[in-house]
Amino acid sequence: MGKKKYIFILIALFSSKLFSQNVSAYIDKNGGFYIFDNGISTRYELQSPISYKIGGNCIAYLDNSSTFKIYYNGKVIKPFGDNIIDNYTVTHNLVLFTARNTILVFDQGKTDTLTTYRGYNPGVNDSLVVFQEGNTKSLLVYYKGKIDTLAIPASDLPGYYSGFGHYGYSYHYETGKNIVAFIDNLELKVFYQNNLYTLLKLPKSKKNNPYSYPIADNPNLKLGNNIVSFINPATKELSVFYKGLSYKLSKRVYEVQTGDDMVAYDDSLGLHVFYSGKNYDLAPVSTWVGYKPTTFSVKDSTLTYYTKGRLKVFINGDITDINDRWPGDYKVDTKLVVWLDLQNNLNALYDGKTYTLSTFVRPFGYAVSGNTVWFKVSPNEDHVFFKGKIY
Repeated sequence: MGKKKYIFILIALFSSKLFSQNVSAYIDKNGGFYIFDNGISTRYELQSPISYKIGGNCIAYLDNSSTFKIYYNGKVIKPFGDNIIDNYTVTHNLVLFTARNTILVFDQGKTDTLTTYRGYNPGVNDSLVVFQEGNTKSLLVYYKGKIDTLAIPASDLPGYYSGFGHYGYSYHYETGKNIVAFIDNLELKVFYQNNLYTLLKLPKSKKNNPYSYPIADNPNLKLGNNIVSFINPATKELSVFYKGLSYKLSKRVYEVQTGDDMVAYDDSLGLHVFYSGKNYDLAPVSTWVGYKPTTFSVKDSTLTYYTKGRLKVFINGDITDINDRWPGDYKVDTKLVVWLDLQNNLNALYDGKTYTLSTFVRPFGYAVSGNTVWFKVSPNEDHVFFKGKIY
């Protein structure tokens, strides 16, 4: 990597505090707006934008004149012309933005209008958008360029003002990266890969509204990529929907955390994880030291937990022992784990291998994003760890 490109990486990490695998952005000392893409940094605005947000494959921003723009595939476009927008959200794959009664989505270089009639209750997560159409109040989902109807409320039910300022029904739903769970007519349903599944019947809502069931009444409904976990209100059993199949895991669980293809939970027997269709017993209850519910944590597809005085990591079905204290100074993003050991050495677990990034001197700071680690070993010495190499 050339010196010039290396400097650009450091500036992007310092300035934006946000970094994806291939694209990032920063504002230089003169106010110019630069976009970093695959090793090349280019100035696109002479003046600082009002705001900008970095996604997995694009960067959305409001320029100095409030014009909404998106950088994608080497070009800056205006997905809504010179019209003013109200708000925008960026995920790994999508940009959702609203303008008065209109909801629009930018997906792989193309802009689609989802609804123009008082659309409300929108939510976006990685590769899908859920929203309600203002006329019929139907719950709809946008996924892979297609809009499907999830639920239609009965026309004879009395309406009410939702929290979004619209007269109608506000469906209760939760989203994962490619999956939606929602309540319709006291049934818990799932939308996954363009198919609908009914998981169970629910008791009557406290609000006595047969077309909604407060998620707050079932706080253990959690979603990740390809997966839904929930506590059956009748049996109190932890159940999982994963890639079209249903599993029953345990009764009387204490805590549940759900990630990508993963559900970690602890019960009277200890700590367990359901991963990629298989259940793993990680730590019997007798080995837990200073037990408390926060001694394990799931992020994306990585589980960190503490047992026998050691901090361990579960990734891809494999367990790695990384540290001897909890809570330790460590950070996780996707499948990259970075931590400081008792000797203040900075270490990384990446692609099944352990790397020592710095030794003897505690770093002045470090940040983890995607598969990249920025760390500072002295006031004037910055480094980047990227895919097994230090720059």
